[in-house]
Amino acid sequence: MAVATSIRDGVGIIMLNRPEKRNAFNKDMFVEVRSAVNDLCSRVTGLILTGNKYFSAGLDLVEVYNFTSVEQARQYFNELISMINSFVKCEKPVVALVNDSAYGFSVELLYFMDRVISLRSIQFSLPGIKYGIVPVTPAFAPYLGIRARAFIDPGFSMTAQDAYSLGLVNELVDTIDEGFKAALDAVNRLASIPSSAFKLYKSFIIGNTLYDILENEDKLLDELARYVISEEAKNRLRKFIEKKKP
Repeated sequence: MAVATSIRDGVGIIMLNRPEKRNAFNKDMFVEVRSAVNDLCSRVTGLILTGNKYFSAGLDLVEVYNFTSVEQARQYFNELISMINSFVKCEKPVVALVNDSAYGFSVELLYFMDRVISLRSIQFSLPGIKYGIVPVTPAFAPYLGIRARAFIDPGFSMTAQDAYSLGLVNELVDTIDEGFKAALDAVNRLASIPSSAFKLYKSFIIGNTLYDILENEDKLLDELARYVISEEAKNRLRKFIEKKKP
């Protein structure tokens, strides 16, 4: 299974579980995470998203490399958006515990969490631009303003302290145990907010961000789907895959 779930002190834990791939998101993981969110949301106080050994290396570029049609690529990206929507629609607090470095799409995903706890020692980066893959959910453009131009730098990265200063991360911790405690505390604090007010927050702040993005997302995803099956993209991704081989 690409995802492992459990319940701890009434809080649902969703753990990305492809450690052999550094928890890179393939289509199955999108589907399984969405299913886990939909299953747990109504039964728990809130949710914690984290990873087994790693947080996530972003998109599974090996799977992306193997796409042979626009339809196949588009289905993959549709599942990605559907998974994000499951977090947005969950009317309970959703907290990310970033237990190891986050790359590419997994950095974007943090924007849709209600709170983010991170180990102080980790790095955040968006390396996909080197392979022609732009941020899939351009949420950071309005969020970072002019600083979003950093995305076009193939060497873009930031420390956990940088992410905290920007507001992407809400709390820094030194150990995984401290992280789980902080994440559980965050869920319980947010759960103490009157449910009607919290639902409005999810709708106005997180939900509107996603829906604003979706107004232009079809065009972006169509263009991205066409690009990832192009010869240029195949060549770039092939070099990446060969470089990563042991």
